[in-house]
Amino acid sequence: MFKENNEYQQEKLFSPVKNLSTSIEEKLQNHWSTHFHQHIFTQIDETKFERLYHDGYSRPNKPVNELVSLEIIKHLLGLSDEELEYAYIFDFRVRNALGKETLGDNICQKTFTNFRRRLMEHEEETGQDLLHEVFEDHRNYFQEEFEIDASTQRMDSTFIEANIKQLSRVDLFAKVLHNFLCDLPEEIVQELPAGIDEFADTDNLELSYQLEPGEIPATIASCPLWLKRPVADT
Repeated sequence: MFKENNEYQQEKLFSPVKNLSTSIEEKLQNHWSTHFHQHIFTQIDETKFERLYHDGYSRPNKPVNELVSLEIIKHLLGLSDEELEYAYIFDFRVRNALGKETLGDNICQKTFTNFRRRLMEHEEETGQDLLHEVFEDHRNYFQEEFEIDASTQRMDSTFIEANIKQLSRVDLFAKVLHNFLCDLPEEIVQELPAGIDEFADTDNLELSYQLEPGEIPATIASCPLWLKRPVADT
């Protein structure tokens, strides 16, 4: 069930932020996480993503503005999903970027992959790239907010959209290989080259979880090589 996230607009009565000294508070106001919250997080239109979720009564979705922001922060800081998960829980920089003043929220590793999967499936079905629309909205916002002349200002492209698709491909590869290994007799699986047999274990199914953004292309390139390794005669 889709639900907009307005919690960040409600100021906490008690929080560590209120106990900061004046000098530390000034540093926080000038920190990248505060600027991220003001100019990126708050500008994300969550209603664009409502169609990704089922209607009716069910567990509310993880806030979309948090998920989109986390994808950006993942590439901004060069984090793997595993590192991003712990950063969301413990790193005040990330908490501040999402408008959170306290600890206490958790996030599941599958939340990242499920959100990417929904984005990919929606784009395949409709041709609409919702994440790209978010970047276009921010581009227009920045041009107006900071009076940027788009005719002369160079706008660098981002690899975030491409990396999301690549991460989804990595997870798909792992899942297909896992299903294939599960259909093989155990004696054959045991004779497979080192590395391949590990995907028979569900603990290794989320291949992308520990990949940092810079490791994605090399991992994709190496995936077909695993399948080309010779298997001992049985």
